[in-house]
Amino acid sequence: VVLAHGRAMLAEDEFTVVVRADIRQPAQILSDPAVRGLIDFGRPVAVIASAVLHHLLDEEDPLGIISALCDAVPAGSCLFVSHFRTLGDPDSAALEAVMLEAFGRGRWRTDEQIGQFFGDMRLTPPGIVPCAQWRPDAGPGDLTLYQQLIVAGLGRK
Repeated sequence: VVLAHGRAMLAEDEFTVVVRADIRQPAQILSDPAVRGLIDFGRPVAVIASAVLHHLLDEEDPLGIISALCDAVPAGSCLFVSHFRTLGDPDSAALEAVMLEAFGRGRWRTDEQIGQFFGDMRLTPPGIVPCAQWRPDAGPGDLTLYQQLIVAGLGRK
């Protein structure tokens, strides 16, 4: 239903396609004719992994998935990641438990583990920081615990 609805909404948008794929199978995504017809993999592009990697368990090889996607794009391309992080303290652990119960699965990672997704890419300042601190027009003020647990980073290949 979601696939059909997405395709109907974007039917007249020549710059967007909706494909049925599983991020755990990056070769399937990269070889999809609709994706290949839209994206010129000879030119720099952006790989956007927004709010998806924390749903993948370590045994599903999220690092390998991101590596496969980034290996398919040329120099000058970017990778954006947003991800739930663990702070290793009791308050954030309690919030993690609540959210994991709501999601049913997932893996919160440390800043260091999240940084591994970028491999040898150059991180764009301010690096991997809470989303609320990523280039705000004005200072974000004191961050809530939830705001501290969702971080983002942008790297350039």
